[in-house]
Amino acid sequence: MSSMREVPGSSGPGEQTRRLLLGGGTPGVVTRCRDFTRQALEDWGWLEPGDEDHYAGSAARPDARPAAHPDGRPDARPEGLDAGPDGRPEGRPGSATDATAADTAAPSAAAAERAAERAEAAEDVLLMVSELVTNACMHAGGPRELVLRHMVDGLRVEVSDGSPEHPRRRPATDPALPGGHGLTVLERLARKWGSVPSTGAWGGKTVWLEVDSPLTSDPWRPGPSAARSAVSPESG
Repeated sequence: MSSMREVPGSSGPGEQTRRLLLGGGTPGVVTRCRDFTRQALEDWGWLEPGDEDHYAGSAARPDARPAAHPDGRPDARPEGLDAGPDGRPEGRPGSATDATAADTAAPSAAAAERAAERAEAAEDVLLMVSELVTNACMHAGGPRELVLRHMVDGLRVEVSDGSPEHPRRRPATDPALPGGHGLTVLERLARKWGSVPSTGAWGGKTVWLEVDSPLTSDPWRPGPSAARSAVSPESG
């Protein structure tokens, strides 16, 4: 059964830390680590309800077309709409109604684009967590701990295992075959990454990566909300 408690404070100013204790290469450990990371990213404002829809759907596409009129003509004048003082139908381009709609549409489009950027950044993090945990399962007896350190300007992910052998590139394999792509993913998506000897009781090493925050340049929302640190041991 899982439990949560506060982590003793070793975080720097403005840093929030979440820690997941693991039992090695247990069944479902990759999914557990992804779910743990996703929840943390939601609490820290990287993901909000509907953000993934913006990322995957057409709402974030700049070439999205406006909805057509019910009769199938995109520029059709609705029946019964009276002409304005300038001779143009009210609600058509140039009217006060249209100006108001344009004023509200611009922030909405910008907000959708930023939501898509946050969702994309979150999906990159989830992919890299999957790669680190999978690599620990395949080559190091499974992960012992996942630590997420959320800072003002970015996120640091740490995965520790019991093997002292540091990650290294392996011979190139067929791109269609699984495995062997973890370091390539880190090099493409992480701001920087590396490995250090672990300070845990199990010895071994900690592989870490850092990414920039998608929130620091977002004027439409405040900084990340406060979230408590947590420890949750692997059960089973």
